[in-house]
Amino acid sequence: MGTTTGFLHSNDTFLGGTLIANEEIVAWDLLWVTTLDVIDAGYAMNTFESPISYITEGEPGSRIFKMQWKDVGLYDEYDAEGTANNKLNFQLWLYEGSNDIEVRWGPNTVKETFYITNVWNSCGLLDDAVSEGSFGGGLFVTGTPMSPTALNIENENDFFSVQILGLPENGRVYRFEAGALSIDAVETADANLRVYPTAVHDFVYVDGLQSGAFSVDVLSPDGRLVQRDQAISGQALNLSHLPTGMYLITIEQGKIRKTARIFKN
Repeated sequence: MGTTTGFLHSNDTFLGGTLIANEEIVAWDLLWVTTLDVIDAGYAMNTFESPISYITEGEPGSRIFKMQWKDVGLYDEYDAEGTANNKLNFQLWLYEGSNDIEVRWGPNTVKETFYITNVWNSCGLLDDAVSEGSFGGGLFVTGTPMSPTALNIENENDFFSVQILGLPENGRVYRFEAGALSIDAVETADANLRVYPTAVHDFVYVDGLQSGAFSVDVLSPDGRLVQRDQAISGQALNLSHLPTGMYLITIEQGKIRKTARIFKN
């Protein structure tokens, strides 16, 4: 976000996956490795079970800074149950020279996926954030874990609309390449595109697409593909065979992509 820094800070002002470039300045530049509220898995017992470590490898000019969060718990689970059964592993890689940033997901023990899907779940950067809630701009990952997009956000109303709709699987990497994003890359969610109804019996409909074919992926909350179709504008999508539960529907036509949640009755 245009900030050069030699230090990354983490403190209790922010969530556990947040790093701050300029801790002493009122307007913070933030790197959100994850927006999930992660805590030490030993928090309930006042023990330390989730180490955070880092290492810098390579030759000067092309080094890679690697930071790791190991077996971290989720505050929402602790708050509800007092437990830490759902644990995550993830890393941040920073590339010297290219200034590329990678968020890398490792293995997890998550069985209760609502602790991931029912809260704000993304990764990205925020520029000049102040305590009143305003900021200078942001870039966050949104969409399904397997095929998300990067979206610019410009105001507080957009802040929580960016969401990874599920849990990234072991080995998933989200890479931010400096200077690589174009207008086409970030304007993939069409405001006129609508998927309805949100509570579905047998059929779901899509409005706002151009005429012609579009692709449809239906995923379970954990990111598992359960149905893939090609459809025509105005055609109803038949979900009657799916069991009751929540699903993620991704509609894609050219550069337009939208992901919506529906509940199958």
